[in-house]
Amino acid sequence: MTRSANRADNVTGVFTRRDAQRIANAVVHYEKGTRREKPVEFARNFPAGGRVRLCKTKEEWAVGSLADLEVWEAGTPPSESKSDPAETIEKCVNKVRTVKADTFVLVAKAGNGSWYLIEVCKADDSDCTDMVGNTPVDKIKGFSMGKRQALGHSSGCLEWIDIEDCPTP
Repeated sequence: MTRSANRADNVTGVFTRRDAQRIANAVVHYEKGTRREKPVEFARNFPAGGRVRLCKTKEEWAVGSLADLEVWEAGTPPSESKSDPAETIEKCVNKVRTVKADTFVLVAKAGNGSWYLIEVCKADDSDCTDMVGNTPVDKIKGFSMGKRQALGHSSGCLEWIDIEDCPTP
């Protein structure tokens, strides 16, 4: 049986001892060589510019909409500045939450080639947050703006508990 016939017979994907020996012989042969050959190179998974970018919103950005974002990756962290020359990521998709104007965000390029919002950065001038992870606090069951509340859970689900309803010792 010829070598090519043997390969054709092994179309089923069965890896035999003979296959292992053939590969081992090829490795031994290569390692005995002068190694002047160019090394094997693999394609880069991440193109220049990265697949996660630090950007800033120009205007309020509603969930379920597209926005053009300014890239802010110049300067030395934590003193980032607008990229020079100016760079814009167009038609970025927001599936997370509404974002205020002039807010830093992280976006990532998906396998379909589109950019998606993945993180909203907390505003520098705010001691208050309106999010738990990527969930707006007013979307959690029982939220009431006019009451003092504590966040708790019942049966594994988050919910707001009115502090006035809590028993006192």
